[in-house]
Amino acid sequence: INAEYMGTQMDPINYLFEEINPAWIMAIVFIAVALYTYWSDRSADVSARVVVPKKPPPPPTRLFTPDELSKYDGRNGQPTYLAVCNKVFDVSNVDFYKQDSPYGVFAGRDASRGFAKFSFDPELVRNQAPIADGELSLSEQDCLNDWFQKFEFKYPWVGTLVRS
Repeated sequence: INAEYMGTQMDPINYLFEEINPAWIMAIVFIAVALYTYWSDRSADVSARVVVPKKPPPPPTRLFTPDELSKYDGRNGQPTYLAVCNKVFDVSNVDFYKQDSPYGVFAGRDASRGFAKFSFDPELVRNQAPIADGELSLSEQDCLNDWFQKFEFKYPWVGTLVRS
């Protein structure tokens, strides 16, 4: 504070605006806003990166035999279910699993064998016996595993396929 201020009755606010260069005030305000923006964005990023794991839903307790599963082929107002690796999935919201579509052959069935062999052959898909050990080649096992992962990611799991 200079001597001129000490000898007058000028209030501090007027002193700031008359004695201090307005460019300095603008620079200080700009730096304060920039720091605030930097730190507030940074704290938001940290909180956005914190992922609270969701508790997975409990597994469905509904058990389907192949005969029961066959009732869920999308006909007569029923939902469309199919099984892959003994897990039953609801594919009702997907048109290409409807009866008259290419993948419709899998509706209401265990589709594991057809997906593994990448076959739409109705005779192959109608075979609802469990896949025997050694029936699938390594590449077919990989293919089936890929399909299974896609189904787990995309479709709701509604039950388990059991054989009597």
